Amino acid sequence: MNRISLTAVVGVLLIVSGFLVPSAMLVGSIRTIPPNLSNQLIVGGTIFRVGLVVWGLLFLIVGSWPPSKLRTQASIPTHSSPFGSAVLIILLITAFLMRLYQLNRGIWFDEIATYVSYMHLSLGEILTTYDNQNNHLLYTLLARLSFLIFGESVWSLRLPAVLFGVGSIWTVYLFSCQVATWKEGVLAAGFLTFSYHHVWFSQNARGYTALLFWTMLSSWFLTRALREANVGLWLMYGITTALGMMTHLTMAFGVVGQAIVYLASMSDTEQKHRREIFLGGLLGFAVAGLVTFQLYSLVLPQLFNWYGVSVSPWQGRIAVMPWKNPIWMVEEIVNSLNIGLGSGVLVVLAMSVFGVGLIDFARKKSPIVILFIVPVISGVAVIMGLGSTLLPRLFFFAIGFAIIVVVRGLMLCGDLVSSRLHLDRARAPLVGVGLCLTAIIVSAISVPRAYLPKQDYQGALEFLREKQRPGDVIVTVGLAAFPYQRFYKVDWQQVASLEELTKVRSRGGRTWLVYTMPIVLQSAHPEIMKSIQIDFEAVREFPGTLNGGNIVVALAKS
Repeated sequence: MNRISLTAVVGVLLIVSGFLVPSAMLVGSIRTIPPNLSNQLIVGGTIFRVGLVVWGLLFLIVGSWPPSKLRTQASIPTHSSPFGSAVLIILLITAFLMRLYQLNRGIWFDEIATYVSYMHLSLGEILTTYDNQNNHLLYTLLARLSFLIFGESVWSLRLPAVLFGVGSIWTVYLFSCQVATWKEGVLAAGFLTFSYHHVWFSQNARGYTALLFWTMLSSWFLTRALREANVGLWLMYGITTALGMMTHLTMAFGVVGQAIVYLASMSDTEQKHRREIFLGGLLGFAVAGLVTFQLYSLVLPQLFNWYGVSVSPWQGRIAVMPWKNPIWMVEEIVNSLNIGLGSGVLVVLAMSVFGVGLIDFARKKSPIVILFIVPVISGVAVIMGLGSTLLPRLFFFAIGFAIIVVVRGLMLCGDLVSSRLHLDRARAPLVGVGLCLTAIIVSAISVPRAYLPKQDYQGALEFLREKQRPGDVIVTVGLAAFPYQRFYKVDWQQVASLEELTKVRSRGGRTWLVYTMPIVLQSAHPEIMKSIQIDFEAVREFPGTLNGGNIVVALAKS
């Protein structure tokens, strides 16, 4: 009776608030309303109020829902061990220290865009601003909090990525204990700890490690909820999924895979428990959807660009045609694996081992197969259908599943080797563990490369300050312009056309030109790129770990 009364009171309060609180007052309590965003923010406030009413109705329904319809079963123990937990703690500490190293070095374009565009905003302004996909909403909020606590710096901008990166290693272990064994979970955690790609993304001030964290954690809650029929687990699934959606909308691809796992589980469940699974899943996915709606409600008009208001310099960024080609994406992934593994031969071996592990999980009807394959395929299909760019980093959330599959493949290869060597059962698993440890060592060799600058704008700046003489002119083009003007705040001239470049060169004196991402420059300004190739000579190239992101300093020919 108390539970029903409490939920009823909360429900009534939410409904009354949704009907009575004016939208302008609601938004005004969060931020100052600028004239150019007034309509969008007021509509967003109205949508938020609609969400409050829906939540109120949900509380009233839940309050009157007989408890017997959603029974809570006892928790089923996971396949973990004290030793595995101890090793995991050591790995997490190691991972944290590794990701703090050189954290202040070599910021790249998208990080600079986040720094310049959002870090001066209040928390309320960030919560009500979605002017571009570059704003990973939850990450931006946490980065701003980091600024407020630790001060403004590149490392504080990246700190949330570090914490989510370390947290994602823990969630991969948790999930592996559900679908595999604690030994495989520890080995998967070890792989991520000493992974070039994981270190790189953990030092990248974007929401990708957060997305990996929420993907693995929500999948862990999902698999446990399906096994244990626990209402609390379904609620946690919904909340963690919504937080993933708040981090990046590509979380929706993971939800598609999770929904298929849920439907498949219902079909494989005995008739007497099917209704319980159905109701629990209905609750979990409803919470995920409603929380996501509420979190995005204030920015939905900006998300869909209602009223045609553009407030971001990043809207309308040039579309690079090769980036829309799935073949290009596959090539990029292979090249990236080549960095992490050191050679093409090892890449082929890794893919073969992955195939062995995936087949084994498929034979055992493990949910990991669906959770890996479906989001990737649906993501590629949707992105291509929308005509957007197929950037490999959009699928970084799947690396946790991929590593677990690779570990299973290596363990199976170890079983095969041990059977050929006629080892006894006690020693047989050690071969697979040895193969995994060898692979981890090979992966660790490439980690130092992750500490190089992602883009070395600073190096090019210092070089030109040393080389510039009186009368010299320095110009920037394409994606090199914004960082130098808005982040480094130098007075170099930006040119956006061949006519402007020709005019600058006609003034006399030496003309220096700085550019990056030639594939983007070729798409946006092919005439400038042609002039660079003919009329300029590259003097110095500053490499970075971002593929194609080297900073090139060129000097006009006499």
